[in-house]
Amino acid sequence: MSIDSLPPSGQGPAPDAPAPGSAPTDQNAADQDAASKERTRRIFICYPRSTLEEVAEFHKILKQRLDVRGRSYDVFRDLGDNKQERINPGDYWRDILQAKLDSSICCIVVLVPGIFESEECAKEIEYFQSRIKQDKRRFFFPVEFLEVKSRIGALAKKKNAIALAMKDIHHYDFIGGAFEPNRKIYEKKVDDIADAIHQRVDAFDGESPPMQLLGDATEVSPTPSPPAPIPWPYIGAAAIAAVLAGVLAWNFLGGKSTDRDVAGPEPPPAIVAGPPLDVAFEPALPVKLLSEPKVGASAAETLDCETIKAGVCNVVAIRAVQANGTDWYQFELTGGAKRYVAKDRLPVWQELEANADLVKQVQVRKKPTTDAAYVRALAPDSLIASRKFGPHKTGSIDKELWYRIAQADFYVFFSERDNVGALARWTPVEGCLQANKSLRARSAVLDGRDLDEFVHGEPLRGKIQSAEVQDQKWVRYPRHDGSYGYLRWSDVEACPRR
Repeated sequence: MSIDSLPPSGQGPAPDAPAPGSAPTDQNAADQDAASKERTRRIFICYPRSTLEEVAEFHKILKQRLDVRGRSYDVFRDLGDNKQERINPGDYWRDILQAKLDSSICCIVVLVPGIFESEECAKEIEYFQSRIKQDKRRFFFPVEFLEVKSRIGALAKKKNAIALAMKDIHHYDFIGGAFEPNRKIYEKKVDDIADAIHQRVDAFDGESPPMQLLGDATEVSPTPSPPAPIPWPYIGAAAIAAVLAGVLAWNFLGGKSTDRDVAGPEPPPAIVAGPPLDVAFEPALPVKLLSEPKVGASAAETLDCETIKAGVCNVVAIRAVQANGTDWYQFELTGGAKRYVAKDRLPVWQELEANADLVKQVQVRKKPTTDAAYVRALAPDSLIASRKFGPHKTGSIDKELWYRIAQADFYVFFSERDNVGALARWTPVEGCLQANKSLRARSAVLDGRDLDEFVHGEPLRGKIQSAEVQDQKWVRYPRHDGSYGYLRWSDVEACPRR
């Protein structure tokens, strides 16, 4: 049963309400409280494919920690382990997503840079927003797996739908927690998330009428009373509203009807191919092409070229196609063969923000794979100087976020997962700043040595920048040798007006 099956607040008594004119008993109150605890609440996890492995572990621990809180919870994820709370082979997947969102009280949004490029995540978030507008007891719970706070504002200005939805909602800081190697610490961090969600659900269930999203719990039957007249006008209005809601959902989720053909199941969707793309890929790894656009299909070809585009590497044309609800690239090869690779497995490199730089030393590899050996270390503040060799870029490879850094001899790579918090995005500081006490600047934010000495009231010279690094704000200023000096934001103040 969805939330819409209940009357709005103030219209009709809540389940198990005492008869008019009678005083509620302690037993009635206890029964109502027990029934409220028995109702199952569903939580929907919205995430990009690049976080599949991390979210699978998070899902498992979250469900365990919710289950010990005296209430029944279901946690839906499209690729979950529970057959009742996932999309199974043969399911009409858009219908399943709509139904699960309809019956969810909470939508967890996994915040990583890649989510802002996911069309499916944008659809899920937009649809759940429409459900929140109908009932304010539903809520988003954004969880920041990787740092995105610094880029949400800019993305919102570009009208990115996910950034617009998330920019005014407080994010739960799970940065670093998602990759915490200590099992006890990891489970404690997920337990804190489970507790925060549970507390909010409990607060909503204290409202009247209580939400019943997954079906009615077994409740104490009230004393039978004479049958009330059937409110035909209200039933007619409700039926019209249901039809309109169905039409809106049908349009939003791509026009797929939820009706089933009595004669048999709907045939699998055909491959829908777009026009040839004028695109060039720089995969950095050999690309295995499949014989058909289907998970588990046999590998038919391997492209091992620095650049893949039409007219290069035995490729005649590249098209975007959709099959079985999944986006793929189709490669038409010399000789007419058509081969496929899932869209999220082929990196589309995007230029790293010009203000991004390292705040700690990172080990880098010659290939974007954890099997590749480390070839060198990059020092803090080294990205700005090395941009003279070419633009630095970032992209997802095999569902993991990597950074491609230009060097004088070749590209080097490091992953976000292995270097959480290694990058900061520095923004200019307007006006004058001075030291608010006698202190020494540092050579780096993390593990830096002492540098220049400042006395109280001495101003910082040059173009000053600031950034958030591991939940602490820092400023940096240019030094005469081209390096930077660093101070905590708490150690500086605005210069007095003269």
